[in-house]
Amino acid sequence: MAQIKVGTTTLSSRGQIVLPQDVREKLNLNEGDKFLVMAEADTVILKAIKPISKDVFENMLKATRGAVKKVGLTTKDLESAITKIRHANSS
Repeated sequence: MAQIKVGTTTLSSRGQIVLPQDVREKLNLNEGDKFLVMAEADTVILKAIKPISKDVFENMLKATRGAVKKVGLTTKDLESAITKIRHANSS
């Protein structure tokens, strides 16, 4: 079972918090890392946003292209769908 790191921190007057060092180290967090912030009642959840590797992205792209080809979608189909959505959202 993974070890859970628990610590406390304080909200500054500018709305900033400092993550405890052992938490940053465990999660390999560095200056400039981005987070998704979710809030519900008195709970705040920070989810680190890490970019995927080039290999993972290329595999996803390959799978997507294969699925598109399999169902027969064309560039024109995609452009038509985008136009419809933009029109619906601008109304």
